[in-house]
Formats: sequence, structure tokens, C-alpha cells
Amino acid sequence: MKLTLDGEIYSVTLFNANEIRLSLEEIYTEEGEDFVYTEEIRMVRQ
Repeated sequence: MKLTLDGEIYSVTLFNANEIRLSLEEIYTEEGEDFVYTEEIRMVRQ
């Protein structure tokens, strides 16, 4: 599953009754160097 937040497309890596996890990975090149940007959002029911 995918979810779009503020124009960014996140992969839903976990979704159950108590938790949802979203991950984002972007690969880009800057001045000849390759970079990988990763981000994870976790929401847990309290």
C-alpha cells in the first residue's frame, strides 16, 4: 500500500489495529555523489 502525504509517497510497511508505519526512500545524486534519504513515521495507539 502507498500513502501520499504533502506530495511525498510513503510505503505502508505495517498496518494493524495498534500501529501504522510509513517509510520513504529517496535516491539522488549531488556533485557526483549518490545519496539515499530514508524516513520512517510510526504511529502507535495508546
